[in-house]
Amino acid sequence: MRVNFSPARALNLIKNDDLSPLPKNQKTLLYFFAPWCKVCRLMGPTIESLVNEWENRLPIFGINIDENPKTQVKYHIASIPTLLLLDENGEEIMRQVGLSKLPPPILMEAMEKKVHA
Repeated sequence: MRVNFSPARALNLIKNDDLSPLPKNQKTLLYFFAPWCKVCRLMGPTIESLVNEWENRLPIFGINIDENPKTQVKYHIASIPTLLLLDENGEEIMRQVGLSKLPPPILMEAMEKKVHA
């Protein structure tokens, strides 16, 4: 399933704690959110920017914590929104918790360094 931010762009969603769609041997970005979370909605434009910029270079998946409680526990998600960048082995290499105080281009630049590290 995909969540649309705009007609042209979408975010892949993980459902029922099924992580099988996550790619192997490739860095991946996970976005933990909940539909009722006001801060998550404020983060929407940043997520849309990430999807628009990286959709062909970095797999990006949305994980609704209400529908994926085991995944939330697996990745130690205590607050939302949370962005989690995983390396090729599925290990965490970067975490952004809460509304980013960085403008989307600066956040993307910081993540870009981790993606290409």
